[in-house]
Amino acid sequence: MSISIDIANASEAKELTTIALESKQYWGYSSDFIEMCRDELTLKEADFVNSLILVAKNNEKYCGFVQLKLNDNAGQGELEKLFVAPSFIGQGIGKTLYERAVEHARKMNIKELVLDADPNAENFYKKMGAITMYNTPSESIPGRFIPKMKITI
Repeated sequence: MSISIDIANASEAKELTTIALESKQYWGYSSDFIEMCRDELTLKEADFVNSLILVAKNNEKYCGFVQLKLNDNAGQGELEKLFVAPSFIGQGIGKTLYERAVEHARKMNIKELVLDADPNAENFYKKMGAITMYNTPSESIPGRFIPKMKITI
C-alpha cells in the first residue's frame, strides 16, 4: 500500500469530517452520541488557517488525517484530531500520521503536545510515548470524562 501525506486544504473539509465521524462510529458509539460530537468533529475553514492539517491518502482515497495546533503558550501545541478511516484502521496509518505530526511540531519548536484522547485511543497514544496526566470533562458530552494526555518532544 502506497500512502502519501500532504498538507490538507479547506476544500477537503467535508471528506475529512466524514472520516472523523466514521472513525468515531467504529468504536461502537450510538448515533445519538455521534450527533452530540458532530460539531466538535467537524472541520471548519478556520481550522485550515489556525492549524496544520495533514491528510493521508492511498491512490487518492482518503485514509486519515491529523490536526496540529500551536498554542499561545510558548513551546506548547495541541494534537487536536487524529482519525483514520475504518477501512484503514490497523494498517499503520495512525502511527505514520502521529509521527509526521511530531516531526512538524519539532520544526515549529514545540516541546510538548497535549491532547484529549478518546478512551478507545488512549493505549495507542501510550504506545506512541504519550502519558496520561488526568481525566478532563468532554466538550461534547456532559458528565463524560476523557484522558488528557501529554507528548514530550
